Amino acid sequence: MTVKEEKYAIIGGGLVGSLMAIFLKRKGIDVVVFERREDLRKSDKDHGRSINLIATSRGIHALKKLSLWEEIKKITVPVFGRMIHSIEEDLTFQPYGKDKNECNYSVSRSKLNEKLISLAEKEGVKFLFNSSLTKCDFSERKYFFINAKGDEECYKLGLVFAADGAGSQCRKILMDHLRVNYAEKFEKNEFYEDIDPLESGYKEFFMPSDESGNYCLDKDSLHIWPRGSYMFMTLANLKGSFTGTLYMPHKSEGGVPNFGDINNKKEARKLFKTKFPDAERLLPHLEEEFMENPTGKLGTVKCYPWYLEDKMILLGDAAHAIVPFFGQGMNCGFEDCAVLDDLMSDNEKNWDSLFGQFIKNRKENADAIADMALENFFEMKNKVGDSSFLLKKQIENLLEKTFPSLYRSRYAIVTYGLIDYKHAFELGKIQKELIDELSEGLDSKEQLNLPRAKKLIEEKITPYTKKHHLSFDF
Repeated sequence: MTVKEEKYAIIGGGLVGSLMAIFLKRKGIDVVVFERREDLRKSDKDHGRSINLIATSRGIHALKKLSLWEEIKKITVPVFGRMIHSIEEDLTFQPYGKDKNECNYSVSRSKLNEKLISLAEKEGVKFLFNSSLTKCDFSERKYFFINAKGDEECYKLGLVFAADGAGSQCRKILMDHLRVNYAEKFEKNEFYEDIDPLESGYKEFFMPSDESGNYCLDKDSLHIWPRGSYMFMTLANLKGSFTGTLYMPHKSEGGVPNFGDINNKKEARKLFKTKFPDAERLLPHLEEEFMENPTGKLGTVKCYPWYLEDKMILLGDAAHAIVPFFGQGMNCGFEDCAVLDDLMSDNEKNWDSLFGQFIKNRKENADAIADMALENFFEMKNKVGDSSFLLKKQIENLLEKTFPSLYRSRYAIVTYGLIDYKHAFELGKIQKELIDELSEGLDSKEQLNLPRAKKLIEEKITPYTKKHHLSFDF
């Protein structure tokens, strides 16, 4: 078998792999990207599998480092808050930030991926589509792929950036290799791979524009229909449509709706008509989409370590997949790329040392956002329609507007700033205690004692921000 050679390679041509390819190329590193799927720009095989993404500060920061944000921004739609739909069809808006300058950007995963691939190719990056990794020999740096014809190809690859997603074949191969050859070097509980599937899955739906080509819902909002153990959501696309996503248990007991019990078009229509009535009327192909679109899986991946010497480094979901309920999966992966880019500038490409610094920076932060995303899942499906929860959110929003330099919500810290996820996580714990104390006995935000609120913020929040040199000036 002929062995081809490449000094640098990326396995996985998704969002993180494509962006990392551009970062590397800008550093003068020639890189080849191996992608198991067909070229998205020539195929619609991912139709019905997507969850719309939101671009926030961390992802935007990475794109700005490459001067790509203005180009990417053209395919996004700004989103300023949550619109909660009750079963009685009442609407409640919850703003994300302290003012209209703070927003997220809804974007189609497939459209963004196509754009990044094209931008990478313009930089001179070569993509090898239909290339599925099957095995590798780390000692000889040989990687074996199956191509579109079903033939095996062998490449000798100097350094691999593995960005092949939550179900990463690279991670499996790396963990198996470390388990066999390096386990004795790790302390107890230091080497591990933990894949925690969520009890809920998801299914995609398309909500078209109205007859005039206009949005049928407020395009500036993430729309949520919270129903306890399940929920429906929509985010705006370009040209008047929305992508909807149903999150529901795969199986359940006690009569709770779940994917396992809905087996025909009639049951699918009934679910939406009774539980999401104002959405049901806007989904003309609901039955077909429910039966034909795949039910996606969700879960959290935590592992350690993420790299092997100067041979392979895991990035994005391959290293730290999270559930999508904080909108940070892509943003966290893009932040990986930006952090690595900074380290490459400082280390003159001493890869083993560089990767050690990278994992020290990113591991704690990745674990923190994974935990926050799971917490947000519970909040979104259970609490966002609760009157007590809504009052606390109103009080928190008032604190942000009144004392912006002293207080920012955990959501704002994660979404609009670049403060480490681990600090956002810890601040969130302190903030919960503070808001619980301030809201006790109140019926409206107007009853809040602002001087007392400021005093408590300075007693509880400010010591942490000063200790860790954190600023809310973002």
